[in-house]
Amino acid sequence: MMSRWRRTIVRTALVTVVTTGGVACTADKAERAAPPSPAEESTTDACAGVRAQAACRSITLSDGRVVRYAVVRPSTTAEGDLTQGTVMDLGGPGVALFGADWPGEALQAVTDRLGTPVVILDEPWTRTPYPAGCRQAARAWYETLHSGSSSSGAELADACDLGKGLWGWTPAAYDEAMQAALEEEGLTFERFVGASFAGVRLGYLSRQPDEVVLVSPYPSEQSATEYLTTRLEAVQAFCSAAPAGETCRGQVPTGEAAKRSIEVTPFDVGAAWLGTNYQRRPVAFKKMMADEPTAEVLGALSDAVTGRFGVTDVSPATFAYFDEACASFAPWEPEVTSRLAAATFLQQWHAVCAQVDPAPGPTSTAAPAADQVCVVSYRGDAVVPSGRSQKSWQGRADQRRVLPGVNHGVIDTGALDACT
Repeated sequence: MMSRWRRTIVRTALVTVVTTGGVACTADKAERAAPPSPAEESTTDACAGVRAQAACRSITLSDGRVVRYAVVRPSTTAEGDLTQGTVMDLGGPGVALFGADWPGEALQAVTDRLGTPVVILDEPWTRTPYPAGCRQAARAWYETLHSGSSSSGAELADACDLGKGLWGWTPAAYDEAMQAALEEEGLTFERFVGASFAGVRLGYLSRQPDEVVLVSPYPSEQSATEYLTTRLEAVQAFCSAAPAGETCRGQVPTGEAAKRSIEVTPFDVGAAWLGTNYQRRPVAFKKMMADEPTAEVLGALSDAVTGRFGVTDVSPATFAYFDEACASFAPWEPEVTSRLAAATFLQQWHAVCAQVDPAPGPTSTAAPAADQVCVVSYRGDAVVPSGRSQKSWQGRADQRRVLPGVNHGVIDTGALDACT
């Protein structure tokens, strides 16, 4: 497979951290900055002030919304067909393309090796105004869950119009935006490279490319019960080796309080253990596996997973996650019994999914119409276990490869080299 891909193997890793259970997780700060609050802007102004502004472009959809995308072209010394486009999808949902993790030089190196321009869509939430009513409902919802009570999420779904494509992509809007961006840049759609939730978004597209490479693709046809069970099995594996086993069941550590604006509760403990799934680097993981994780570590991981900022505000990136993820395992009718704090967190956090009606549009899990499809997984992936990922694409991929390592959704040399 992919003799042409062999000639364009990426020698510099493009590392993208994406999630299928929350916001991209980095446990280095106890408090999160406020999300962007964009005003109504013209297409020309949409890229003002963003990182890597030279790569930023914008288009207007048929409903009048302006969305951003990035286009990175090979340098003047690179060889390749500059009319062929590679679409890259970083997964998520809830990823800010032009946020602090913008890959910059790494992405340029990838583009030079591919020899074709790379196009990446930004998610709608980064330019959607955050209405006061929605923000207030989100704050009340978070405070209820954080205190240990349950919430159906009905007020949140209603006030924030979840499932309507304001924050995450609907299949129709994603397809329109992608085709419009390629047309704007004068590119044909030759290749799709995606990680994690990109496996679902591939099904949004009305036209398929010649080549598809998916890294740790999300198993789109799983039920809510299967989703929760898979996530909890990974947490259980961590907890079984944790010296402070009671923490896994929601015990809040004693001693010095976390350096954050609210106290640590069992809700935070559950979210933190879930967040441990995303820790590719060992620092946060080692802290969680200490004799007793500190409140500061638990709080930081919880904030990263939930998108908390300020005191009890919630980032709209979380709404983007609900917009798309809830639809992928609708109807939300889980049947899971577990003593893990992560189980309580997962079920309470996702209860809102029962209130989200999936947007209409193509969500087919049938074999994509691409000529060549390669699926790569990592043996130690705790977010989307390799067995689940590979089984989901059985019969729909020309090549399926399982690599050593604990990465999730990392588009790097090893993953791309496997697709030969």
